[in-house]
Amino acid sequence: MKRYADTEDYRKNRLEWAVLKKFFPRFRPYMWSILLCLCLLTCSALLSLAGPLLVRHAIDVNFKEHDTSGLFRTSALYLLVLILTFGFSYFQRINMEIVGQKIIRGIRTDIFTHLTRMCQSFFDTHPVGQLLSRIESDTEALRSMFTNTVVMVLSDILMMVGMFIVMFSISFRLTLILFFMAPLVICVILYFNGKIVPIFIEVRRKTAEIYAFLEEYLRGVLIVQAFGQEENVTNRMNYVNKNRVVIEYPGHRLGNYFGHIIFFISTLTTVLILGFGGTWVMKDPRSLTIGTLVAFLGYIFRFFGPIFHLSDQLNVIQKAFGGARRINEIMETPLRGYGETQMLSTVQEKKGIEFKNVWFAYKDEEWVLKDISFFLPPGKRLAIVGPTGAGKTTLTSLLFRFYESQKGQILLDGVDISTLPLEILRKRLGLVLQDIILFPGTILDNLRMEEKSISSERVLKALDVINARDLVDKMPEGLNSKLSEHGDNLSMGEKQLLSFARAMVFDPEILVLDEATSSIDPLTERKLQNAISAILTGRTSIVIAHRLQTIIESDIILVLEDGIVKEQGTHNELLTVKGIYWNLYQIQAGVKECSS
Repeated sequence: MKRYADTEDYRKNRLEWAVLKKFFPRFRPYMWSILLCLCLLTCSALLSLAGPLLVRHAIDVNFKEHDTSGLFRTSALYLLVLILTFGFSYFQRINMEIVGQKIIRGIRTDIFTHLTRMCQSFFDTHPVGQLLSRIESDTEALRSMFTNTVVMVLSDILMMVGMFIVMFSISFRLTLILFFMAPLVICVILYFNGKIVPIFIEVRRKTAEIYAFLEEYLRGVLIVQAFGQEENVTNRMNYVNKNRVVIEYPGHRLGNYFGHIIFFISTLTTVLILGFGGTWVMKDPRSLTIGTLVAFLGYIFRFFGPIFHLSDQLNVIQKAFGGARRINEIMETPLRGYGETQMLSTVQEKKGIEFKNVWFAYKDEEWVLKDISFFLPPGKRLAIVGPTGAGKTTLTSLLFRFYESQKGQILLDGVDISTLPLEILRKRLGLVLQDIILFPGTILDNLRMEEKSISSERVLKALDVINARDLVDKMPEGLNSKLSEHGDNLSMGEKQLLSFARAMVFDPEILVLDEATSSIDPLTERKLQNAISAILTGRTSIVIAHRLQTIIESDIILVLEDGIVKEQGTHNELLTVKGIYWNLYQIQAGVKECSS
């Protein structure tokens, strides 16, 4: 079993290094800066070795010969070495930090770019809090390792090798004492590494859970307060946080033990060297001088310094391994629909939208849509009605390819949309949702969605189309007025008007309205209805609605129930059938109106 576990650990370590190596090509553009850092690092490490040798020279030569001027020169040289060491180290750290920040900036941008192109099903299974942790914390872990830990480890290795060579050259016998203590140090390091690393991995997992918890509950803090559940949510947070602390505590305890054991070994080594070295100095000062013993003790203190910080460095490295693995998981998730070559010609004959025997399930074969078929001619209006959970929003999500259907075909102008580049497909579509989403920035930024080629005049024209120009005119800075977080300085109706305006700014061929007027008060809705009619006239459109009065004029009405098309036809045709639609209309409009 032990051999099997060792083999598994070896394979796991190889996999982690393989994942980490995928980030190495990002260093290539900065190779000259990195080489400069290595040169500065080498100079700093070599200069730091000179200190104890200068002390030895002062004791064995300057003190022995009572050479005051020589002692002054040695002291001045020591000061110069310290200044140069500090200078080389300072510029190396600054340069490496700049390189690290540039690399991490590129990684963060690439992650965000990749996420904006991910299929919606990815976000269904990955909480936003965890994704935020990957973009921020995981990239920071990589930066910390590449710019700090790697540099520190290289510096420590150079210094330890250099010190070992110098110590061996000035006293072979004292070096043997250190050599005999080395196996004990290695055993301690390997033992604690096997114990601490799994704890660090579990702590990172719990930290991601805390991020997800905070993001979800802080985003919904209004609901928490409305139901008076602040105390219960706080207790839940304490529980989640306590789990992390319970797991993290043994890691800190082991790290503390490690530090004390290494301190004991270093102290024992120092005592042995002082005891044996002092005896040899007294017996034969020519074979081992006091200056050499003092210099050797100075090197011993420095030799164990990097080992003291080893547990912290292992923590940083393990965080970087985990961060690299999670970032790589995102970056290697395939993007569907991007980079495909087939495109719709602008002069292609308009053939409308057609769903052919479409089936869809979010999970396995728990079908949300079952054998959906309908045809929407170009320039016509399709309304979709049905009870909550019938699959109305899911159906339109398939048209945008937020999800991919498992069976059947969706055709746009006779072309299967699964063969179209998403950039081309979605430029032809416009969307207004029930859940209003506004982003940080100005009204203008929100309406043109960072598309700088769209002029302010075009935005104002779109506002005029939906009779919302007065909304902007009353704002302090017009289109350049800043919106608070989530647009909270606007009413719900005003936010929905901006959502309509945003769709019209891009003037889509096909417009999808998903409960688009459900958040608007009756007065604003009446104001908008005429504009909506003008917008939809002659434009291919799909409208999801609960209020049937808003979709009476639709060319086709689709009635969904349990993911199945139960009825299909015009308003008058469906009333004649006296089925599901007739019942819904009767409930909303009244029997008298229905019968008339």
